[in-house]
Amino acid sequence: MKRFTSALSFIQYLLLPIMAVSASPMAGANEVTPMCFEFRSEENPQRISESFVRTIAESESFFDSQVWCYLESGEGETFLFNNDEPEIRPELALLIQQGPHSEETTFTSGVRIRGQLKQVKTEDPGFSPFNVPLDELEAQSSGRAVAMMGFGAYHQKQINQVIESFRRTRLKTSRNLGVMNFTEEERLPERLHPYDAYWWPHRDVPLAAGDHSPLGKYDRAVQARTGRNPGAVDWEKRVHSLEHVDWGGHCNGWAASSVLYEKWATRLWDPETETVIQPSDVDGIRAEASFCVQWAFYGQRYRSGGDIADIYPDKFHKVLRYYLKYQQKPIATDYVVGESVDNNVITGYHSSFTAIADRPGWYDVVTRLQMHEYGGRHEDVQRAKMYENTYSYRLQMDERGNILSGEWVDPEEHPDFLWVPLAQKNCGRENPYIDPDYLERWLASLPQAEWKYVPLNLEFSDSMAAGSKVTLPLPVTLKGLGFRVEFDGSGYTNSLAIRARGEASQYPLIRDASPAVSNRERVRNSPIERDFAITNMDALIIHNRHEEANEATSPLKIKGVWYWGEPSTP
Repeated sequence: MKRFTSALSFIQYLLLPIMAVSASPMAGANEVTPMCFEFRSEENPQRISESFVRTIAESESFFDSQVWCYLESGEGETFLFNNDEPEIRPELALLIQQGPHSEETTFTSGVRIRGQLKQVKTEDPGFSPFNVPLDELEAQSSGRAVAMMGFGAYHQKQINQVIESFRRTRLKTSRNLGVMNFTEEERLPERLHPYDAYWWPHRDVPLAAGDHSPLGKYDRAVQARTGRNPGAVDWEKRVHSLEHVDWGGHCNGWAASSVLYEKWATRLWDPETETVIQPSDVDGIRAEASFCVQWAFYGQRYRSGGDIADIYPDKFHKVLRYYLKYQQKPIATDYVVGESVDNNVITGYHSSFTAIADRPGWYDVVTRLQMHEYGGRHEDVQRAKMYENTYSYRLQMDERGNILSGEWVDPEEHPDFLWVPLAQKNCGRENPYIDPDYLERWLASLPQAEWKYVPLNLEFSDSMAAGSKVTLPLPVTLKGLGFRVEFDGSGYTNSLAIRARGEASQYPLIRDASPAVSNRERVRNSPIERDFAITNMDALIIHNRHEEANEATSPLKIKGVWYWGEPSTP
């Protein structure tokens, strides 16, 4: 792996021991230079199978490569930080402080959730929160030594600031001590629950189904501003279009984005493309941009002939305790053992511990997980549907409540793996033509769309022959997505079917078609409003579906249309 971004960074690396004399945050008299190692793993929450890899691209690698750096001092401190990018990100850093006794070791790290960053210090959770070794000696045996990316005085200052901030963080911990039977519980507040959104399957590629799809809107927005189409739609159709695996999709992208971001709550107007950007469009683009992020992964994905009992219950419970109880952060999971993957999100647990009389130090544990699943495409801000899963296992614990080992009551009744979204990252398997930073800047620059009303005052009073249709063009094409039309249809002997015509239909999985019609609505009562899911409506189609003529005693009145569109000029 090439680790030098320029000749300057190579020179800085050669001068590193000299610079460290005045800049090291850890060592005092004996200065310490960061030592960095590359680690590779094939465990991730979105890989399907080797056949899937070959279906997408023969050359595409599903190995994750990460670089982590270590600063150790003689004072019992180790600072571990990610170096996949030059910036030092607190949510990808860990300060380990060792007291005179092993039980006094503390872990301090940043935690990113719903767009916010906080810092948490806990007692040693009993595992590595970043799936890499926690000390430099072990890293030397399991990783490949590399040079730190872009190191200089600025990065040394960043390291100093993060370490000092971590040192000031107060300890947050709680253990169950010296009791025979007890319970342990943590349920995150609703504001930290994942938002409900769509899982965007690979089949039929709804993310990239035409100009009015989420990626279609993104491509058009970028092209309107830069003169260049980034090609997100073309890549998605070519790569994320798997047809022979029904469960292939973006559930992992939904899980990651719903933990790392707030649900987008408003409809926006893009003046460059004259397009309404729906909250569900943002959901879709973020799900693709978060298809693979920086994550911590626990367990091993089950493959035919593999270890059915992994993830083991000792690691399972430690992960629940560390992230939910101490970091107050949701955990993603593939909740069923098997080769298919269905990622849901855990936001709480309740565990009952019962001492086993003939096994000192062992407990029977029954844990109920509070979990959430993805839903459909919609524009409302709401919590993802919640349900419970229950798992039974045994844990061996010491007198301080530290978990030593464990075993499942039924080796096949447990989640396949757990994983925690840590930070946004490009890893090569998400759509490379979506820039997450550009996406957020674009969204922040747009004004809110306006709920607008256009009076039509159209009347239609002809008798309708059996099975006949009439098209009523609107005086103007109404740009946007989704319309509410006011009707008065009481003047006909039978109900009429009203359809809307426009550029695209089949919402929420919109595909371009011209002309197209939305779902049919029957009109008989007076007055009435009907919603039509269609883009850029230009006509209404009146249909008598009865076997006899439909006579008019008074006109069908089409009073007006409500729709989301361009905001009024102040």
